[in-house]
Amino acid sequence: MSEPVASLASLLSLAAERDPDGVAILDQGTTTSWTEAVTQSGRMAAALLDADVQPGDRVGVHYRKSADSFLAMHAVVQQGAIAVPLDPSASGSYLNSVIEQTGCRVVMTHPPCLATIHTMVQSSSLDVVLGVAEPTDEASTHATFLDRAAMDLLTPIDPIEVDLDWPAYIITTSGSTGRPKGICHTHRSAMAYVRFKEEAYDFGPADRISDIAPNHFDISTLALWVTPFVGATNVIVAEQYQMFPASLSKLMAEEQISVWYSVPYLLTQLLNRGSLNEVDLSKLRWILFGGEVFPTEALRTLMDQMPAARFSNVYGPAEVNACTIHHLPGPPEPNSPIPIGQPVGDTQVQLVDDQLNPNADKGEIWVQSPTMMKEYWQQPELTSRAIWTDQQTGEQWYRTGDLGWLDQNGDLVFAGRVDHQVKVRGHRVELEAIEAVLEDADQIVHAIATVARNTDGSDIVISGVSLHPGSSLDVTALRSHCADRLPVYAVPVVFYPMTTTSDTGVPTTGSGKLDRRTLRADLDRLHTSPKISPKDQPNA
Repeated sequence: MSEPVASLASLLSLAAERDPDGVAILDQGTTTSWTEAVTQSGRMAAALLDADVQPGDRVGVHYRKSADSFLAMHAVVQQGAIAVPLDPSASGSYLNSVIEQTGCRVVMTHPPCLATIHTMVQSSSLDVVLGVAEPTDEASTHATFLDRAAMDLLTPIDPIEVDLDWPAYIITTSGSTGRPKGICHTHRSAMAYVRFKEEAYDFGPADRISDIAPNHFDISTLALWVTPFVGATNVIVAEQYQMFPASLSKLMAEEQISVWYSVPYLLTQLLNRGSLNEVDLSKLRWILFGGEVFPTEALRTLMDQMPAARFSNVYGPAEVNACTIHHLPGPPEPNSPIPIGQPVGDTQVQLVDDQLNPNADKGEIWVQSPTMMKEYWQQPELTSRAIWTDQQTGEQWYRTGDLGWLDQNGDLVFAGRVDHQVKVRGHRVELEAIEAVLEDADQIVHAIATVARNTDGSDIVISGVSLHPGSSLDVTALRSHCADRLPVYAVPVVFYPMTTTSDTGVPTTGSGKLDRRTLRADLDRLHTSPKISPKDQPNA
């Protein structure tokens, strides 16, 4: 880029200066120019200012995927506040836990999220709700509401000057205790990510980049921040298209998407049910995927069907954004793992063994990068465990918890997890968080959770439960209990009465703790048994 970009706050205004009439957002046939994007986000920022939002305040951003979901994130960072994107599919109870943990006083939203918002304001500390009208058919609340029509009458305001070290946004993910973890990034770390993406790819104003991931998922940062930086068009991919792969592939062709970024699961669904041979995807020149392992054979088939597109495997936990990339030179060899590549820009990676010694062959992946988060929001002990500081040099390394090894080309290859954190459709899930929520249910004594492959090829959470004497397994009640405490992708799909390999009851470790490793293995065998399947489970 020729112009200096000081922070995320200036991205939209500089894009408008370069190309005032260029298409910034394409949302189901409706276009928004860069000039219009500046105006609309400026009105949203004015509403924030009227709500007395100050630099450093946290603001919830609760939208279905839309042009407004993009503009609201920019409005928050333009005023030096901290955006807290909220999962639009989560229950009001779970979102309230995020709001309380991050200290949000104001939330921005729109009518498709109205029912959840009305539930949230009844039992949260929210003072102001921007974007929807005050409820008239429910109990009154203490919160002040300003609907979108009133916001559109406000005079747009300009972004303020933002210090690069100010926090910009907080992405929340499940924690091992059930308490959300807030991954806090600064303007500096976000802008380092933006520049790394520009360095790794030749994105430009002619590109149409898919905006498919919800804003609370770190893959969304490409569309949110990189698109205006390079002046490309942000193509909104609404949730309803993601549910029907044939409609999704048609949308990709009609909107002439040139850059695609998603978890592998969505690409495998396009491959299996997207009728790719019936659409023209010749404009699609680059496919980025990350968040989980891409099955090798499925990737080989997809690449054969899209010979004109380049493919890149992108790796990086939300704490460090994307830190390594592997540009595939061609379809991977059969039955071979797909590398996660090599560090980008100023990023450094090392493999560390159990004794905290660097190991050139295999170990935990540690990352040092200017894209690293500032902290886990208001959880200093968790931050100190995740970020290792060299006491002599002051250098900091993020401990990913991922295992890796180097192949013959010097490329990093993912080799599993150190702990019990797993991925479900690209979302990080702590198994212990699910188990803690289950064990808080009235009927449950012990609970085990793991991830299994569903019949459609997707990953799902399954659970084994041990019941109190006299209790029966009520799957409907358990699902409802979990939905109030967990994000939707972490709610178990199948529940099994817990089986054990011990004649004396639930197996334990030498220290007296539940032997979760053994129980997860038992649960996995139960789920894959030809005699027992999810459809045989009560209320499944």
